[in-house]
Amino acid sequence: MTPQSIIADISIELEEKIRNGMNPKEAVKKYMYD
Repeated sequence: MTPQSIIADISIELEEKIRNGMNPKEAVKKYMYD
């Protein structure tokens, strides 16, 4: 996996969480620590 594809994966996950009404900062924190 290239770093670009990992970053793309993360942004897609974050987008989905944010679309589901999660606070962007919370979504990022969840992503960092899960």
